Amino acid sequence: MPLKLSVNVSRKMGLPNFSSAGAGLNLELEVDTSLLERPEELQAKVRTLYKLTDSAVREEIARQLAVEAPESAIQDTRPGQTGVQPAAGNGHAAGNGNGQGRATVKQVDLICKLAGERLAEGPGGLNQLCTDQAGVVDVHHLSKNQASELIKHLFTLPERSGTAATSEKS
Repeated sequence: MPLKLSVNVSRKMGLPNFSSAGAGLNLELEVDTSLLERPEELQAKVRTLYKLTDSAVREEIARQLAVEAPESAIQDTRPGQTGVQPAAGNGHAAGNGNGQGRATVKQVDLICKLAGERLAEGPGGLNQLCTDQAGVVDVHHLSKNQASELIKHLFTLPERSGTAATSEKS
């Protein structure tokens, strides 16, 4: 009879205005019962399964925060704004969720960070990229959908040599 290994990882990250981002994953694997006689090998399988599960959950939460962060959960500190947080709610942006609202602060921050790491011109080339990719002259005027597409595009570009992220890997 096979032995069933089951690993469940669930994470939740609290955000302002009582909202949160979270993900969970349960993985099961059947292994030969003879592994009970080899505890080191069994533990190695458990560790591998846990690492895969944990990595997938962390990636999902990062994706949610980078691309789909609810606008109502983030204080708006863009230029020309008052910095007043939207009214508290259930953590979802107003509207029908079609992505047509303005890009969130987290999306803009991630775009600026990626532009600095990946564009040959550094952050200075960002407005030109916004114009080329989305027909918008300033990163702060992107819609949520446009910001998501720009983030995807920036992730496809290699990091410039000499950026902080590149030098940390060396």
